[in-house]
Amino acid sequence: YGAYVDITGDMTVSAEDGNGLGVEALTNYNDATIDMEGSIDVYGYDNAIGALAASTQGSASIDVTGNVEVYAYNADAVGLQAQAAVNATVDFEGDMTVEADDEAYGIIALSGTLSDVNVTGGSITVSSDTSDAVGINAVSGVTVDVDVTADMDVEAFDVATGINAIGGTTVTVDVTGDMYIGTAYN
Repeated sequence: YGAYVDITGDMTVSAEDGNGLGVEALTNYNDATIDMEGSIDVYGYDNAIGALAASTQGSASIDVTGNVEVYAYNADAVGLQAQAAVNATVDFEGDMTVEADDEAYGIIALSGTLSDVNVTGGSITVSSDTSDAVGINAVSGVTVDVDVTADMDVEAFDVATGINAIGGTTVTVDVTGDMYIGTAYN
């Protein structure tokens, strides 16, 4: 059966004492899909995630047209995360800001076969006050395809990474836009 979430409109989530999660689609045997037209604004006192789609045996996809803002006051923050045994796809159009006290990730796509990330327009800004920050983290056992047409600004106390793309056989990364990647020490 799978999990499918379709949202038209803006979303605001605030967790004053705990984790903040905007939207989640989870399934074991089929596909997990999130389609959203509108903004996502998530604040978590601890961890914070804008959108999470995950499937343990199928594929996961996230398609967001709108701005994403995610803030984690005491722990980790993730803008959009797709994780699956088969394919993980994230399509994003808009401006994204992810700020965390600990680790911060703009977009995560983890899969067994294909991790595909497409970003068009706008910008991605990711920052960590005490740890690492990654703009896009795309990892797959076979193929990774990252296509970015946007500006990116990633700043971290420790390690700052614009795009981390790791594939078992094929990795393709295309970027059109300005990138600033910096740490507290440079």
